[in-house]
Amino acid sequence: MPAARPHPLPGLLAWFARERPQVLAHGKRVAALMEMLAEELGLPPAERERWRLGGLLHDLGKAWVPRRLLQADRRLSPRERQCLARHPEAGAALLQRWLAPELAAPLLPFLLLHHERPDGRGYPFGLKGSGLPLEVALLSVADAYAAMRERRPYAAPRSEQAARSELQAGAGEQFHPRAVALFLRALGPAASRPSPAP
Repeated sequence: MPAARPHPLPGLLAWFARERPQVLAHGKRVAALMEMLAEELGLPPAERERWRLGGLLHDLGKAWVPRRLLQADRRLSPRERQCLARHPEAGAALLQRWLAPELAAPLLPFLLLHHERPDGRGYPFGLKGSGLPLEVALLSVADAYAAMRERRPYAAPRSEQAARSELQAGAGEQFHPRAVALFLRALGPAASRPSPAP
């Protein structure tokens, strides 16, 4: 466990890489997508960096989730799903232990809210509607897209077109429609996208 005092970001990333390298690898792919989105929207450099770090660290709380759950190749039990669903709040707590408040605060929404949904069926707060910050709504889409394109213990990677179709099907319930539209526009034609790393 990290000590309860502020640490520089490189120290946090080094610790995360040791604890959950596969989770951080996913975070790097999401971070690249968030950078792409920030560039598409013409955001200033400081905001682009915030979006990149939000994508990189969004699953930080999975450092507190048992490895056996993260690597399970079966459907999780209700109790196991409850454990996994605590990772947004765990990530926020970890971030605040490692970083000074002025560094942690701008990143907290990414960690806390990336599993909220427009239909209110998300977690940890069950927020409903379109009140999420745009960057968090986009992170939800980028996270799902990256996960679908990766090889997971419980699923083979989906094709580019299948991942796009899943995002479009979830618009309005799982994902905010504007976020899906912006993401797909930034992604460009399907044929131009390389396959992700395994």
